[in-house]
Amino acid sequence: MTRVEVTREKLIKGMVFSLIAAISISLLPILYKLGYRSGMNEMGLLQNRWFFGAVMLFAYILATDRHSLKVNGATLIKTAILGVFFHGVSGIFYLRALRYIPASTTSLIIYFYPVVVTIYANLYFHMQMSRAVIVSVGLIVFGCSLVFCDAFIQKLNGIGILYAAAAMITYSGYLIVAQLFLRGEKPLIMTFYMALFTGVTFSFFHNPLKILELQLNQLLIGLFLGLIPTAFAYAFNFRAIREVGSGYVSIFSTFELVMVVCLSFLVLGEPIFIIQIVGMVLIISGIVLANAKIFRTSGTMGSWR
Repeated sequence: MTRVEVTREKLIKGMVFSLIAAISISLLPILYKLGYRSGMNEMGLLQNRWFFGAVMLFAYILATDRHSLKVNGATLIKTAILGVFFHGVSGIFYLRALRYIPASTTSLIIYFYPVVVTIYANLYFHMQMSRAVIVSVGLIVFGCSLVFCDAFIQKLNGIGILYAAAAMITYSGYLIVAQLFLRGEKPLIMTFYMALFTGVTFSFFHNPLKILELQLNQLLIGLFLGLIPTAFAYAFNFRAIREVGSGYVSIFSTFELVMVVCLSFLVLGEPIFIIQIVGMVLIISGIVLANAKIFRTSGTMGSWR
């Protein structure tokens, strides 16, 4: 198994990289909703996101370090697995779930991924499961439940719940496998090829030539989808995983939910309820609790093998 020494410095770096990634990816549902309003459909949005993300990453790498684009077969296989199976399949599961159950219920189920990743990290990577980490995960899950409180009063559908659970498990698998695959790899190059393979996957479900028919506002939405919640977010996400491993990253990444609620209020005018504010406070408290010891101690915090 991959060994990650989690020092105080690495934990701080991992937290910062994870929060940058979480803030970046929190724009995803906002841009998706703006895309829906502009007349774009689900598969079109997914394809545009990964296609434009790959194009912009390619242009940046070509201008700054073109020689790094030459990778071996193992790197291509790893990024194909991350892109085609984990992101491609989880994206399809997520969209299928939305056909049967409300978005709030789908999101609530998916945000159980910190529990799955943390348990796996403890069993196979020997992540130190301190009392603080256990309480932290509990606070985060309960906070997510309050943020998506309306999910409990919605009519449930068994098929939709299964699709949402499959999306959650697949995304958990991405975080775990990414930790194994990132050993000796450059995060930016991994992000580019993963985005490329994911975009190719969605091309089987949506004609790629439709991109040529995009209106100006739709094109701008596609460009922002590719740049911020894709290229930018996953480059920092990979850097965070390389620093501290998938368990800690799964905890830090839940800050995304707090940003989604706030941005939905500021950009889309969606209301925020008191119970959601309480939930967001619990999520932030869970993140802080998981990292409280970095302000008290120094040296090695533990290791994942």
